[in-house]
This record gives sequence, structure tokens and C-alpha cells, in this order.
Amino acid sequence: MAIQAKMKKAVRLLGTGLAALLFCALIIVLFVKREKRLNTLDEPLPSPDGQLSDEEEIRFTVVLDPGHGEPDGGAVGIDTGTPEAGINLNYAKALKQQLEAMGVSVVLTREDENAISADKKEDMAARKAIMNGCNADIVVSIHMNKFRDRSVSGPMAFYIKGDDAGEALAKCVLDGVCEAIDRPLRHVNPGDYFILKHSEPPAVILECGFLSNSTDEKLLLSEEHMNKMMQGAAKGIMNYLNSTNEDAADKADAEDK
Repeated sequence: MAIQAKMKKAVRLLGTGLAALLFCALIIVLFVKREKRLNTLDEPLPSPDGQLSDEEEIRFTVVLDPGHGEPDGGAVGIDTGTPEAGINLNYAKALKQQLEAMGVSVVLTREDENAISADKKEDMAARKAIMNGCNADIVVSIHMNKFRDRSVSGPMAFYIKGDDAGEALAKCVLDGVCEAIDRPLRHVNPGDYFILKHSEPPAVILECGFLSNSTDEKLLLSEEHMNKMMQGAAKGIMNYLNSTNEDAADKADAEDK
């Protein structure tokens, strides 16, 4: 009898201990759920159109320069006769959408089919003022290419010779584009162009393809190809911006030590 009483007591104690453990576990689970809910509420939410909310910090500013603009149409498609200027603008707007979705502030040098000024010198001076006057991190000028040899095709990127930052930017952008459209990686090229020479931030001219090549022209006029290419360009831009931001942070840490 004494043994049975002791066993009953042990069973009661065990039951009480298990109940206490279950109660504690329940309290912990409820606490964790509450903390997760509060943390979620503290996070900025994306806006309904998929863009980041105003509460999120804008870390980078990018100037996008759609080359040319009426009355300067630029290069012309070999088969369709489509002027470069309108294609440049479409690609710049597609890239703008990609970058803004990543939290980047984007400034366009022109937003419609027209150049900033009908006078070429005034137009280029106005572009210079925009890209150097908004505290931009980088400048990306978007163009379509042409060449007398119609077999030449594919994207290219140009930077100002001697500018290591510009060269690194051009490589990041071109690598991103080539990977996105399944083209072999290409070398970037130095170029003596107005935008590159007069941009204070690192700058790149992205030539998206050759309107003098029938296959390229057809692709360049495709919305699917445009979106794929600009996704790659956005990825390359972010790779460059994030890497330079990390380098600056590392340098600042080293100087503090």
C-alpha cells in the first residue's frame, strides 16, 4: 500500500511538472509570435504598385540619359527605319522602373520624345547641368549603335579613359546585360564622348545593340528583350553601387582605427 501511495504521488508530481512545462512552452510561443508581429509592423511596406515606400531610405541616385531626342533622331533601323531616340527613351524608362523598385532615386535627362533643346550645344549643356547638379552617384547614358559592317552586333559599353571608377561601372553594367540576354561577356571600351568627358560622377555609355544589324534591330524593338536587358543593366548597376558603398564603409572604418 505504501508503495502504491508513493507511485500515485510520483505520478501526480510528474503530471504537475508536465503541465507546468506545457504552460511555459505556450507562453514562449505566444511571446515569439507577438514579437514577430510587432517587428513586421515596424517594417516599411511596399506601396500597392510594387515600389518601395517613402519610409525606406534612398541610398543612391542615378542619372539616366536617353541619348538624342527630336529633332535629333540618332541612328536609324536598317529594316524598319525606326529612329534611335525613341528606343533610347523606352529603354531608359524601363531601367528607371527597375532601379526605383530597388530603392534607387532616378533622374532622367529627358522624359519625352524631344531633346532638351533643338540646338545641339544647348542640349548637351543642359544634360551636363542635370547630371552634375543632382548629387548623383553615377550616370548611365543609353544609346543604340550602328556600323558600316552590318554583321557587327551586340551590346557595348564605353567609359572615359583613365577613370577607374567609370571602367568598373561600365564592366558591371555590360556584364549584367550580357548575362541577362545570354550573350558572351565582352570587354568595355574607352571612349571620347561628351557625356563621359563632362560627367563628374562615374559615367558609362551603354550601346544596347546595332540598329545596322537586322537581328539586333528586331530584338531591340522587342519589349521582352528590352525588359530582360534592362533587368541585367539594373543588376549590374546595383552590383557597382553596393560594392563602392562597401569599399567606402571599409575605408571609413580603417580611418577610425
